[in-house]
Amino acid sequence: MEIKNLKLAVTRAWVHSFGYKRLAFCLSTLALCIAVTLFFRVLGLGGNRWVSFFLTLFPCFLSFIFLLGGGVFLIRLYHHEIKGVSFSFKQILWDSKERMVLSAAYGIPFALVYIFLAVVLGAFLLFHKIPLLGPLLNPLFTMTVFLVVLSLFFVLIAVAGILFFLPPLFALRSDVDKKAIFISCKEKFKRHLFSQLLFFISSCAISFCVFFLLMLAYIFTEALFFTSENLVLNTFSTIFVMVPFAVFLSPTLAFFFNLAAEAHVWSVLENEKRDEPPGGEKRDHYLRSPEQVVSQERHATKVP
Repeated sequence: MEIKNLKLAVTRAWVHSFGYKRLAFCLSTLALCIAVTLFFRVLGLGGNRWVSFFLTLFPCFLSFIFLLGGGVFLIRLYHHEIKGVSFSFKQILWDSKERMVLSAAYGIPFALVYIFLAVVLGAFLLFHKIPLLGPLLNPLFTMTVFLVVLSLFFVLIAVAGILFFLPPLFALRSDVDKKAIFISCKEKFKRHLFSQLLFFISSCAISFCVFFLLMLAYIFTEALFFTSENLVLNTFSTIFVMVPFAVFLSPTLAFFFNLAAEAHVWSVLENEKRDEPPGGEKRDHYLRSPEQVVSQERHATKVP
């Protein structure tokens, strides 16, 4: 993969990350994720260490499910814009509802895995409190807890990767069969592992930079202005802070899925170039409009 192709994809994805309808949808999705996070934060007030740990990360997996579904719609919207055809925002949303649900369903197993690991972690914390036996087995428990926590971070990394590579398959493929999706993912990483990682790292780097700046501003705001000892009042203050937080984060969410679509289309076109016969014409139907496809087909079948 050439750097100029990545530069073109990143530039095009960023340019198409703005638009009031797209940003409104991103803002609504992020608002839902933030509302879920704050809800579980309130539930964890006054809880022990395990409850606080569980309720801190569990909203991330629920947000992952929401983003898997929302990403399908954003990618289909971006795909129509790149093709340059007229479209209806509501019609695309209506046509994408089944694919959005199917994509979101793939996030449920990850949430169940997290619950299982959190239960295991809680069990070892309980064993640690057993008189006499707990302190004696503390070194063994510490090693096991370390492995469980490490597994949780691996799951979070897998979640980020799934969020980037899975929605384009549901959004741009004609069939959404599980076996076909698995084969498509396998071929993508078998042939284009390095290029796909470049796309993924590029999207994460830009999104993380914006998220880091927003989190830094939130931490300073919390340290300087959240003076109340009432945790409930602080939570309500956080709600108002999260409004501009979500607004500034919305373009990066759109950019993340736009670049995911670029990565998928690039891999498809590269596969077609590799599989086409020598001297054959590039089958770039992913980037051509339907009118261009029909015109070319008519020209190819025209009798002299």
